[in-house]
Amino acid sequence: MRALVMDGFGSADQAKLGELPKPQALPDDLLVRVTAASVNPVDWKEMAGYLAQVYGEYGTWAPGFDACGIVEEVGANVSGFAKGDRVVLLADRREGPQSGTLAEFVRVPARLAAKAPAQASDAEVAAIPTAGITGYQGLFRPDVGTLKAGESVLILGASGGIGSFSVGYAHAAGARVAAAARDVNLDYVRSLGADLAIDYKNEDVAAALKKWAPGGVDHLLDAGTGGNQPGILDMIRDGGRLVIVATYVNDADIEKLTAEGSKRGIAVHYLILDLATLRQDLEATATLIDQGKMKLPELTVYPLDRGAEALAAQQKGGVRGKLVVTID
Repeated sequence: MRALVMDGFGSADQAKLGELPKPQALPDDLLVRVTAASVNPVDWKEMAGYLAQVYGEYGTWAPGFDACGIVEEVGANVSGFAKGDRVVLLADRREGPQSGTLAEFVRVPARLAAKAPAQASDAEVAAIPTAGITGYQGLFRPDVGTLKAGESVLILGASGGIGSFSVGYAHAAGARVAAAARDVNLDYVRSLGADLAIDYKNEDVAAALKKWAPGGVDHLLDAGTGGNQPGILDMIRDGGRLVIVATYVNDADIEKLTAEGSKRGIAVHYLILDLATLRQDLEATATLIDQGKMKLPELTVYPLDRGAEALAAQQKGGVRGKLVVTID
């Protein structure tokens, strides 16, 4: 099968269009023909070797965790799916090199897939899993404190993949939403549902937020700085919640922030995507989309033979919305 292929580890632009063996579905799996796959920061970090200590040796492999596709084969132990179903999925690299989604086919454990929302294109569906569900869990996962209607939330890194989804989720939940982004992205985050858009390059984020939420916000989701935003705890009300999305490469001293937060009754959470609830979170997202309750992120789309460009653009940073690779 055609795939974007890496030989060992290296920079994002080293991925080349090539061939890999077509994977075979095991009893608990789905074999999916990929129509679109999205790119995330974790991809270039994996390609650089940051995840080798978790997943072991790679050899020749295809990057990519997220995809939309059509079920080609259903494993013998799998129920709830049929050949021809359009699905959204998040591949698990522990299943081996054949689990990369920047390829014509992917094998995925059925527990990491769900029916795709009907009211979204293949490219929009492919953008959901890593960024969308990380944002969803950062706002609604019970152990981090569920965001409720009427509460206030600040989203840092609001124009990126996780941030874009998070603004949409928070707006759909009926929360008051403040979003920090670069000046060129302020109208964009407003279009997703932000009530207040703060230019973090040219404004004092804390000062702008204080005018809007004098006592601090109920919930702060940091999808941009790894907890390094100056005065981050001062922007949260006593008794509020801080959720920091793991970056793996630029995280603040979480233990120190947790200790300081506890003195004010602020719960500090270091967020890593939890696969245990992935399917139900994907299903909840699909319901919101099909009911027309949230706007999806802006997409920049590449064909598979330009997939390395998408990976390099993600590594460079400054991406608005999501980068998606289509596979014909």
